[in-house]
Amino acid sequence: MNEPFFESEAWFQFLETVESVWASISFGGYVATGIAIFVLVYSVIRLAEVREKVEELSSDTTFEAEDERTDLARWEHVLSLAEGTRESDWRHAIIKADLMLEEILEEKGYQGATVEEKLAQASFETKEKAEEAHALRLELTKNLTFVLDERTTYRAIKNYEAVFEEFGEIPKH
Repeated sequence: MNEPFFESEAWFQFLETVESVWASISFGGYVATGIAIFVLVYSVIRLAEVREKVEELSSDTTFEAEDERTDLARWEHVLSLAEGTRESDWRHAIIKADLMLEEILEEKGYQGATVEEKLAQASFETKEKAEEAHALRLELTKNLTFVLDERTTYRAIKNYEAVFEEFGEIPKH
């Protein structure tokens, strides 16, 4: 006699296969969910870090009022930032000093779309110092993960200072 299909060996093999497939699908789903949660948490943390860096770079500076300042007053502001204790202040100091450098090069008649182009055609005693300081500024703006320390900041500020003194923008010390 034929046994009913739902009690047959074929039915039980089918159920075992379905159970095995379902277990594999469930496991894959758990793994995919775990990976998705990890990626989400990592992305949120990284986004917070990037937002903090952007906020540090834009928090306490306004460039509108700086156009009205004399070069000496602007330089004193750069020095006060460089003497700060926060890396974000050091970054601001270097960026502002580099903006001053660019303006001075333009005032002296050097042509070019970038500071590099202006420096390439320039000829002055402290040109190498200007190039070194500007290279650091480029690194800071291109690489947000670059760790700036006090010593590197001091060296860059001293390089800018030598250039500005040579051009007579600030008094010699």
